[in-house]
Amino acid sequence: MHIVKSTYKVLINKVLPYESVEDWKDWALEMMEAGFETEHLILLAGLSADVNRFQLEEIIKHTLKELTLDAMPEEEIVYGYVYYLIDQALSLKMSTKVILGTLRELCRDRDYDKKLFDFYLLSFARQDLEEAGEQFYWEGANADNIDTIINAQFLEWKGKYESMQVK
Repeated sequence: MHIVKSTYKVLINKVLPYESVEDWKDWALEMMEAGFETEHLILLAGLSADVNRFQLEEIIKHTLKELTLDAMPEEEIVYGYVYYLIDQALSLKMSTKVILGTLRELCRDRDYDKKLFDFYLLSFARQDLEEAGEQFYWEGANADNIDTIINAQFLEWKGKYESMQVK
C-alpha cells in the first residue's frame, strides 16, 4: 500500500499554519479507503468540526506515528504538497489560478524558495495580465499564451518531482 496523494495536503499543516479539521478528516477517510487502519486514524476520521485544538493535535500526532509519517523531512512534505497541488491543477480538480496563488504564498513563506520561484513569478504575471493586460514577470508571456506556459511549467515540475530531481 502507498500513502494517498492528499497526505501531503495535510502534512503541510506540520510545516505551515494551514490547519483544517475537515482536511484531516477527509484525509483519514481516504487513507482508510486505501486500506490503512489504525486506532487514531479511525478517531481522526470521526472527529467533529468543533474538536478542541489540543485534542486534534494529539490525535494527529498519534496517527502520524502509527503510520510512520511523523519523521518525514520538512522538504519532502513541502515538495510533496506542491506535487499534490500541481496534480490537482493538471487533472482540472482545482483552478490553476487558486493553485498559483497557493504556490506563490508557499514560495514566500519559505523565504522565496528557488524551486518554487517560477510559480511565484507566473502568479504575478497572470494576475497582471488579467488586471492590466500586460506583465513584466515572465519574458514572452501574454494573455494568449500564459495558460500554456503555466501548464508547461507544471508538467516540467511534476516530471522532475517524479524522477526525484526536485527533492
